[in-house]
Amino acid sequence: VSPVAVAGEEIRLPDELERQFVDGLLEDTGRALSMKLEEYRSAHGPGKAGLGDEAAALAVERGAYIDRALRLNAGHFLDMVLSDQERSEVENLAPGSAEAPATLSGYLEVTVVDFEDDNGDLTQGLEVYELFTETGERVRLFPARGEGRPDLSGKEVQVSGYRFGNDVIYDAGDAGALVDLTPDPVEEPTGGGKGGKGCKRNCDEQPAAEAEVNPDHEGPQRIIAILANFADTTFPDYTPQQISNVLFGEVDSYYRETSYGKVSLEGSVTDVYQLTLANTCNYQTIQNTAVAAADADVDFTQYDRLMVFVPWSGCQFGGLGTIGKKWVQTDEGTVWMSVSWISARAALSK
Repeated sequence: VSPVAVAGEEIRLPDELERQFVDGLLEDTGRALSMKLEEYRSAHGPGKAGLGDEAAALAVERGAYIDRALRLNAGHFLDMVLSDQERSEVENLAPGSAEAPATLSGYLEVTVVDFEDDNGDLTQGLEVYELFTETGERVRLFPARGEGRPDLSGKEVQVSGYRFGNDVIYDAGDAGALVDLTPDPVEEPTGGGKGGKGCKRNCDEQPAAEAEVNPDHEGPQRIIAILANFADTTFPDYTPQQISNVLFGEVDSYYRETSYGKVSLEGSVTDVYQLTLANTCNYQTIQNTAVAAADADVDFTQYDRLMVFVPWSGCQFGGLGTIGKKWVQTDEGTVWMSVSWISARAALSK
């Protein structure tokens, strides 16, 4: 099943004070819930229903903290999951309010988010794990008690852990919690290309090799760079030709030199598309909207790397990029390509 194009979320750095605050709330409500469930379990007569209502209210309150707890301190949450008996009771009293054991399979997508300070200097990187399931869902994964597996990005995996809503937390210290199902799951994209040049119109096209799309990190890297402007921002005073000169001139020369001729860059840069989307830090929404804007002009099956340049404002990150490739939804179907999101304000930076 091809993954559906859905909006992700705004990614921000965990705040230490917020982490301590949410950890405390989760501990307090979890402890109170366990005690109330014990009272409910032992009660008889007319008072039992009231205790059940109180336990349900506590379960809903605890559930409200889980979303932030996973993003701030996944390991702490994993230490505080409910017992099987407690989960069963909560599911009867307040359905959907507790985490539940789950095993899912699909394609793993890992995106690296580079955060920057007020001076524009990179300060920290964060790996964001997402799973495109067999049923087309997009699920956020949270490794706890160990490191994630960025080396599995782009591969078909099976993850076992606890699910709450659209999030799954798993024990990264357990080798069986995240399993590589196949050594080489990448298949040819399902969408049929239109043939000819990848850039149909409104692009600054560079000569492209006649070879098939290269799935490896060596050889010609065929890039489509989409320039887009939000409804409430101003795109910097750069021309597509200027950005093309940097990408396929200076940056291409750098890669050729440092790779001893094993890597080169070629491709196209579009004109600036004016989006109806207001400024946002939601990178998946940015990608979906930019691709939709350019779809009439670009045959994405002719490229294996996508770069999106937009002048976002108020975001903590300076740029983002996938490790390996991901499925990108286009008019041609789902296309297997890497994606980078770059601030248009830094478009001419080397």
